[in-house]
Order: sequence, then C-alpha cells, then structure tokens
Amino acid sequence: MLNLSILLLIIFTCTLLIIFSINSGTKSESKVKTEQIKTEILYPETTSKKSKRINTQLCNLPGFDSFGTKKELSLLPDILNDTENIIYVVSGNAKNDGLFGISSILLVLTDQRLIMFDAGLLYGSEYTEIPFDHIQGVSLSSGLVLADIHIENGRRQINIINVTKPFAAYFVDQLNKKINEINFSKNNQNTISSPADELQKLANLYEDGILTKQEFSDQKKELLGK
Repeated sequence: MLNLSILLLIIFTCTLLIIFSINSGTKSESKVKTEQIKTEILYPETTSKKSKRINTQLCNLPGFDSFGTKKELSLLPDILNDTENIIYVVSGNAKNDGLFGISSILLVLTDQRLIMFDAGLLYGSEYTEIPFDHIQGVSLSSGLVLADIHIENGRRQINIINVTKPFAAYFVDQLNKKINEINFSKNNQNTISSPADELQKLANLYEDGILTKQEFSDQKKELLGK
C-alpha cells in the first residue's frame, strides 16, 4: 500500500513538471514571436540615419497598436523632419467618401505637431498636419475594448474611431499635456515685457500727461538700470 502511494506521488510530480515545462516553452515562444513581429513592423529595410532615429523612438514608446498601419509607420521618415521627436502614435480608422467608406489612420503626436497619416491603398499617401494652437479640444469616448478620439480644430471635428482603448486614453493624455505646455509657454511670453515695451508705456503715460517730466525721467532711469 505504501509503495503504491509513493508511485502515485512520483507520477503526479512528473506530470506537474511536464505541464510546467510545456507552459514555459509556450510563453517563451510567444514572447519571441511578439518581438519578431514588433521588429518587422518597426524596422523597414533602410540604412538612413533618420530612419534609424525614428525606429529607435518608436521602440522606446510604452507600447502601441500598429494594426493596419504598418505602411504608415514605414513611411514616417518621409514626413517627419530631422529635429522632430515622436511622443506617441496610435492607429485607428476614419470615415471617408472613398470606395470602402473607411480608411486606416495613424495618428502621430510629436513635440512639434499632430499628424493624421493615411498611406492609402488606392489613392496614394496623404497626411494632415494640425498645429497645437489650432486644437481647441480633445476628448475620448470609450466602449468595452475600443475608443474614439475626437479633436476639435476650429473648422471641424476630427473623429478617429476603433482605437484600442488603453492606447487611446494614453494618447489623449499626452496630447492634452502638450497643448497645456504650449498654452503655458505662450501665456508666460505675453506676461513678460521687454524694456522697450516698458519704455513705450512710460512714454505714452508722459504724453498723456499722467506722468510729469521728472516722474518720467526717474522711472526711465530705474527701468534702464535694471
């Protein structure tokens, strides 16, 4: 009876080891396959410095969905300038008046602008550049798995649909941060006056009789002495 119990224990232990080994191998193979896919998407056959720099930036992003936009990703070196840095990218769809009524879109957020890029199967590539100061609002509407990004640029609302939900949320967050940075910088520039501006204000006050000649002279000396 004791020998039978020991035998059953040995068989059970061996079975567990085999299952664990199979699962580990599957996970490892899955990881390698994922890395290979990522490499194929992000590294088109090119040797240019610019392409390598862009590829490095894409690989350093905190994960993104490239479904349906492999061609757009491979053509990024053609539309980004040499000093431009990618903040984040997402892929989605946009409705159009074409044959299929919908197209794949790559939204590219850089430190200089927002780009909507459609490489197009039938009508060739086209991209729309949206300066940050033209964007009046960014919002997100989410479903269970997918989300839609809505961008108000004054003239119209741009809707990018079918974006993977977590990536869409991260993209909107990064875009809003960039817009806030631009607005903050612009407000600071408006509040900081140059000495020439201050002198002009003093001159206007003197000409309007608000300041006496002596007051104008004293404040002018004080301003120039800063």
